[in-house]
Amino acid sequence: MAAVRPDDQEPARALGRALRDLQRRSGHTLRALETSVRISDSSLSRYFLGVTVPPWETVRDLCEALDADPSEYRHLWLAAERSQRKPVRRQKDAEVRGEPVQGEPEQAESVRDVPVPGESVPDVPVPDVPVPGESVPDESVRSVGTAEAGVPTGPARRWLSLRRGPTGWALAGAVIGLVIGAVSTVLLRPGPPAGGDDPSAAPSGHSAHGASAASPAPRIFVSRATGACLDDSLDMGTRSFACNGMSYQRWTVRTTPDGGTQLRNHATGECLDHLPGGLSTTPCGPAASQRWTVSARDDVAVEIRSTTARRCLADSAGGLRVSPCDGTAHQKWA
Repeated sequence: MAAVRPDDQEPARALGRALRDLQRRSGHTLRALETSVRISDSSLSRYFLGVTVPPWETVRDLCEALDADPSEYRHLWLAAERSQRKPVRRQKDAEVRGEPVQGEPEQAESVRDVPVPGESVPDVPVPDVPVPGESVPDESVRSVGTAEAGVPTGPARRWLSLRRGPTGWALAGAVIGLVIGAVSTVLLRPGPPAGGDDPSAAPSGHSAHGASAASPAPRIFVSRATGACLDDSLDMGTRSFACNGMSYQRWTVRTTPDGGTQLRNHATGECLDHLPGGLSTTPCGPAASQRWTVSARDDVAVEIRSTTARRCLADSAGGLRVSPCDGTAHQKWA
């Protein structure tokens, strides 16, 4: 079946959709395809979502593994490749022609202000700063330049007098004092009060981490009740599945610009979302349904709570779901 024509507005996604449709028609799963073409599952997911444009060799290998003609997908790949390289080419062409690159300020004015050897330096009025113990001349401004004998004048002379005089030592002492004071404030700051004394402490003997639990390192979530792992893939969607250590089961708990917390899957690049129809993953964005609170409990387990529904992520023989928080093993994740 021939591939569709590329979408000029999103050529990378058009290529990804075409390859994804080819994979679905072939009956091959992503995990089986990963073995046959020797491409990681996370890379395949990014290619199919249009996040990354694969090399042509990869597109060719995928087509051959799925019994398709690579030439039918060549025009899609060329369009996606050109869309990725347009900004670079435009910048290089502008540099070759000697034109300023769009978005960068021209430097003509700043170059014009740099003194050229041999040219006389115009007088620039610079306010004089009086130094204690030194007489102030009648004129209110001085010229910036170099004396005939090589002795600095104007602000340069003032700087040398500051360094040599008692004022310089006073300034240095003030700076050192500020640094020591800041360090002491951090080191001697009192710790948070005990849970019983803080009315905002989390109830039920566990501390809410929320956004503070964010970490750039991906982790897995294992259900204390079933022993299955939180899993997400393009083939099967969001579910609990036997733990296998693959990227479908690795999640990054990250902080959003608005201070919320998202759970992003390593393989699909999408975020856990509590939709009206149930759990799923969708492209990471500002939706409140993608905000979660990850709370550590006394037994080293964590609770994953939706901030919009006030319900917790649970797993049982019936599958993965979100239910009213009750602190049972079904809602505990290691």
